[in-house]
Amino acid sequence: MPRNQQGSNAGPPRKGDFDGLLQSLGLRWRSQSLVWATVNPHPVFAEVPPEIVFIVEHPENPDPFNDDSPITAGLQEIVLTFPGFIETRVGGGIPTLDAQPLMQTGVTSGDTEFSKLYETTPNGRLRAIANVERYASPQRYPLAMHVRGTIPRRVGEGAEDTVNVVMVSDADVIGEAFFALRREGSTDLSFDNVTFALNCIDVLVGDESFVTLRNHRPEHRTLTRVEAESQVYQDREFDEQNAAESAAQDQLTDAQERLNNQLAEIRARTDLDPTTRSIMEETVRRDETRRLEAVTAQIELEKQQRLLRARSELEQGVSAIQRRIKWIAAFVPPIPALMLGAVFFAVRYRREYLGEQDRLVEQ
Repeated sequence: MPRNQQGSNAGPPRKGDFDGLLQSLGLRWRSQSLVWATVNPHPVFAEVPPEIVFIVEHPENPDPFNDDSPITAGLQEIVLTFPGFIETRVGGGIPTLDAQPLMQTGVTSGDTEFSKLYETTPNGRLRAIANVERYASPQRYPLAMHVRGTIPRRVGEGAEDTVNVVMVSDADVIGEAFFALRREGSTDLSFDNVTFALNCIDVLVGDESFVTLRNHRPEHRTLTRVEAESQVYQDREFDEQNAAESAAQDQLTDAQERLNNQLAEIRARTDLDPTTRSIMEETVRRDETRRLEAVTAQIELEKQQRLLRARSELEQGVSAIQRRIKWIAAFVPPIPALMLGAVFFAVRYRREYLGEQDRLVEQ
């Protein structure tokens, strides 16, 4: 029956089965999970959420890009905004496909459900949830995959289709902002998003003549020693945040259990009539709710104080590292020159002294 004759309750026709397409490629996209990572080499972006993922070489992520792929070989940094979660199922029933991760997060990363990050306000807008608990995962998350090989066609057709697909977990990888940065030629924020997209297109169409040339650009070296030492304080702050969140949740759970236990004791009493039982329950609920609100406020205050102390320790630790390296940079470089000058002075002084002795002997 034509769809326009099925009645007014018929929904719009489905345009495609994206999940089915990914399944045929041996991939799975968990659309409700967002990947986060703690690596952030840009102080100007210190306040952005960890769901803004910086794929860059770092002590926490020594091999962010696949150097064996022409798409990502030589790339230095890519930014993904709220990327999704790609899982691979290649090898489990699709032996004719080969999947290569093109870029991945470091060891301090994880994924969080979207519903735990944002909530819908009464006016229908999304609002970020404060103090979100994020737990690191032992795995590293691939954020782009290159899948190649063959897959069989539908049953009865007796043929195979060639597959050459690049799956990226963030459509904003080629947002207009990255093209604007490329046009401006900014050296402070020189991301490879546009280069990555162009490389994907060239490799997929089979023309790699510009890929190698495009990947060559001045390498921006970061202060890896500063980053490595600063990461210790950042990890400490992250652990302190998780500990504060966990302690707060435990205290709230204990307070709620006390309320539930008191209500259960009242309901279990057989010497109370329904009216008295209802009054006592309401009184206990009101008193415990008031006490719970006070405890919640105190817990929130203590949690914020712990987070502020962790943030202060982070800033002080990073500042101390930077001051120490500045002093080293100021005083260590002249030392070889001073030592060399001292050696030359000693040699010259010795020659002059020996020359004077020879002249005295001649006289």
